[in-house]
Amino acid sequence: MTGLLPFNAPIQLRAKMWRRRQSDVLWMPLILYHLPDASPSTLESRAARLKTYFERKSDLTDMNGHLIVPMVHVLPMPLCLASRLHPTQREWMLGATYLQNGYYNEMGVTGIAASVACAMTLYDYCACAQGTTDPAAHTFVPASEENMHEYDQAVRNYYRSGIGLWTEALAEHRTKVLVRARALLMRRDPLEDFEHFIDAGGSHFLNVADRRAFSQNEAAPMGHQILHPEKTS
Repeated sequence: MTGLLPFNAPIQLRAKMWRRRQSDVLWMPLILYHLPDASPSTLESRAARLKTYFERKSDLTDMNGHLIVPMVHVLPMPLCLASRLHPTQREWMLGATYLQNGYYNEMGVTGIAASVACAMTLYDYCACAQGTTDPAAHTFVPASEENMHEYDQAVRNYYRSGIGLWTEALAEHRTKVLVRARALLMRRDPLEDFEHFIDAGGSHFLNVADRRAFSQNEAAPMGHQILHPEKTS
């Protein structure tokens, strides 16, 4: 069977990666992964807000003694992903932007942020479509030769080599980062929004039941008043 291979890595390597011990230092790209119609000015202001917020939040950069180094990127989403986003992923988007993050353990690697963005977005798709968050259980996603080439060029061999990293131990941290970051970009209080998410039974940021915890229609943070998200094109 051919198609988009999760993490560009075989099942055995994905299973090993999922259980792997973490390095003392991890780099965490926080990515505004956008479609062509995203507003450049909105992307710029959102990137600046995320950068300022994550520079100040030590609880998101120290995970049980492991240092997490956040970096904000603005990247275009390739067609191989944009053409097959799951409906749940589209609900997660803010306008034309998919808020994404991931982890790697070696600095100065060319194209690593694009690799993380592409690999984790396909992972999210598989989690929604195939009903499990275990990457070793995910199967090929059917795609054209052109889309397979585009995906391969983005993800490269970084997860096969161990530079890109996605482990079960990072799942809770990733959800916390993404729920709080999304709340920030919606001009809601990130801490209160995340508490509301947990109180509502949230565990994974894309679970159907969990989405009630950060629905734009719920009255929750910032004095129980929903502030309007930024206008996007």
